[in-house]
Amino acid sequence: MNVSNSNLNMKKYLLILLPVLFFGCEKDFDGSIQPQNMTYRIIQTSSFDKFDYTDTDSTITLFIKIDSSSSFSNMYCDVYSSEDKKLNASAISLLDNGNISNGDTTAGDFIFSNNFVLSINYPNGRYSIKYFIVDNNNETSLAAVQTFTYDNGKSKIAPLLSNLQIPDSVNRNQSFVFSVFTSDSNGLNDVEIVYFELFRPDGSQVEINPDNKFIMHDDGDLAVWGDETAGDGRYSYRNSFSNTAQLGSWRFEFEARDKSNKLSNRLIHFLVVK
Repeated sequence: MNVSNSNLNMKKYLLILLPVLFFGCEKDFDGSIQPQNMTYRIIQTSSFDKFDYTDTDSTITLFIKIDSSSSFSNMYCDVYSSEDKKLNASAISLLDNGNISNGDTTAGDFIFSNNFVLSINYPNGRYSIKYFIVDNNNETSLAAVQTFTYDNGKSKIAPLLSNLQIPDSVNRNQSFVFSVFTSDSNGLNDVEIVYFELFRPDGSQVEINPDNKFIMHDDGDLAVWGDETAGDGRYSYRNSFSNTAQLGSWRFEFEARDKSNKLSNRLIHFLVVK
């Protein structure tokens, strides 16, 4: 038998101020960036490592504090999900207006703030916030990048497998593609792995790796795995049986596991090799 290579959350709290000075440079919490000729001086930024959604309190307050001598025309930020998707439809302006509705408590203190609501429908995972400053020449620079882990508060429900598409029979040396649709109430980002185990007609299991799991793919690699569209929840695999493979009914058992180690339903299919 020849098997293709599978080797596979001021509304909640005012965010902590960093006791660090940033002089005319960008601060990336995961690594420094050094732009040139900056006319602003960042003193503090919002920082938090984790935010948990609750029914009544899902707002985070984001801010940058700058030195009073800084020169700029505007500042804003964008929020990106764990799937690297920008969540705000338009730039989140950071304001020093003393308006609590946008998270700013005191006007004129050089702390520029705004609120952002994290939806229960956003996926779990590691998020990023990118802070930008526009100078007096209308040039925009990335001032800081912050990351944090978001938990949407949904109960940890196991993934669900459905709509298995696989032939009932194939010939030896015949390449074929099969796929299964995977969903998760916590978002596809919560799916850790989709796989199948394979058993010969004589009942023995095909050994492929330490746990004998063939990893399925949702990466859009049509040529290798037969997967048509990346990230659509349909996991695919391309396979063939060699001319020495056992004839008869082979058993495929499909399953998925999420990041909290919950297992999906198991789908079983028998395929006859002729």
